[in-house]
Amino acid sequence: MKFLESERLYLRKMIREDFPLFFHLETDPTVMRYIGPARTEEAARARMEKSFVQYENTNDFGKWMAVEKASDKAIGWFVLTPLDGTEQIEIGYRLKEEFWGKGYATEMSRVILEYGFNIVGLDRIVGVTHLENEASGNVLKKIGLQYIGQEHYYNTDVHFYELRKEDYLTV
Repeated sequence: MKFLESERLYLRKMIREDFPLFFHLETDPTVMRYIGPARTEEAARARMEKSFVQYENTNDFGKWMAVEKASDKAIGWFVLTPLDGTEQIEIGYRLKEEFWGKGYATEMSRVILEYGFNIVGLDRIVGVTHLENEASGNVLKKIGLQYIGQEHYYNTDVHFYELRKEDYLTV
């Protein structure tokens, strides 16, 4: 079932049959370059299971599989979820490398912002990137998040961005 749609993508809840792609995204050295060490299969399964628990606990937040409409092929995932154990709500994504540079991250992130502010009713959405990950920082800037500075999340220093609803309405 489609959850959110953009021009070229749609999001749906993950299913256990998505594990091969999920595992690929958790272990591909290029994808994980700015995220951290590749995960074991057991760790990847546990992480995916957290997504299913989150679906049961909230309808507003989660990690959703991104599917390319033209091919009906899952290409990665997008997330709107609490940031690293805080109450701040983070937007993020992870895509297979072959789908980088196509504008998909920006396209669907805009839809997720609209959902977060206008459907969920959030007052603020944040994003973080590895200090060297300029491409993801550019995506966050393109969708309107403002660079705040360096902070420490996920056991590392990161660039921290935010967008407040009142600023979103004027973007």
